[in-house]
Amino acid sequence: MRTIVVDSEIILPEYIQTNSQLNILRAHHSEITQELLRSTIAYGLLIRSVTKVDYRLLEGTYVHFVGTATSGDDHIDESYCMTNRITVRTAKGSNAIAVCEYVLNCLEFAGRTSGILGIVGYGEIGSRLARYATDLGFEVVVNDPFKRKNILNNTSYHYAEFDELIRNSDIISLHVPLHSNLHPTRNLLNHQHCSAIKNGTTIIHACRGGVVNEEAFFLPNTSDQFEWYVDVWENEPTIKATSVLATQLATPHIAGYTMTAKETAGAMVSSALMKHFFDEIHPVSLPNTTSIERQTLQSQRQQQLRDCSHQLQTTAKTKPQNLAKEFGHIRSSFRLLPEFLEEPS
Repeated sequence: MRTIVVDSEIILPEYIQTNSQLNILRAHHSEITQELLRSTIAYGLLIRSVTKVDYRLLEGTYVHFVGTATSGDDHIDESYCMTNRITVRTAKGSNAIAVCEYVLNCLEFAGRTSGILGIVGYGEIGSRLARYATDLGFEVVVNDPFKRKNILNNTSYHYAEFDELIRNSDIISLHVPLHSNLHPTRNLLNHQHCSAIKNGTTIIHACRGGVVNEEAFFLPNTSDQFEWYVDVWENEPTIKATSVLATQLATPHIAGYTMTAKETAGAMVSSALMKHFFDEIHPVSLPNTTSIERQTLQSQRQQQLRDCSHQLQTTAKTKPQNLAKEFGHIRSSFRLLPEFLEEPS
């Protein structure tokens, strides 16, 4: 029997929970340590972005499979895992529609019903957002040097170099992974861009903290130039009160938090785990659709975002020393709703 340590917030399909060949050990993310993995002789690990996976966690353990129930993998030292023949799998795309819902709600908050929407990143989220926004009547421009050919082949929107996009867009929405390799995204939006972006531009930041240089944009002399809708931050959960107070909407990394996304992410990493250990194929099926009216769901989600932002901004203003604790509390107690959007056409 193989022991698999699983973050307690990951939703697992029944075939994993009842598999007699697996010993599923649930643990709060703060309990997932090298000592736990060693003492339980764990062979597999299912985690979220709050768990840093590197030699400090895995050295001297039997773990040879890591699944992260997240789209991003910047919390995983892929070089270490590759060197030590540890298989890594993500739930890429599981929260794509949820994040699109977040962006569309931000556009509604900002009163944006038309204009040029610049999308940076054409992955699972950016490609869907481009289709949703086009259907809503926005003029869409996209930047992604890795997907340039794919974008040029689309007749509904056009490709723009990054500097051109930020100079001409009325709305900028960021959807890139955080990395420092070819075409680095760390510090992608920085001091040199402050004067290039038009005053009054709406900027939606829902990818990874570190993509935007907060010191460049969230200072008294620059924060009032643009409308900021921010879900991800530098050094989470120890975020800066000045950054929070510079935004129109401040949320604690919950843009991708829906029941649909969470169930899908759990199913994706579970399927990968079964393939790795037993060479079994388990198709990832989408959760059952809800009977709740879509307009009702959207209204509920909008109110959630407003409430989260109010809590964070109030704490930043009155008790900034408690901001990290409040960030974690809101995130862990966030009520998950089904998604109100369907796949874009």
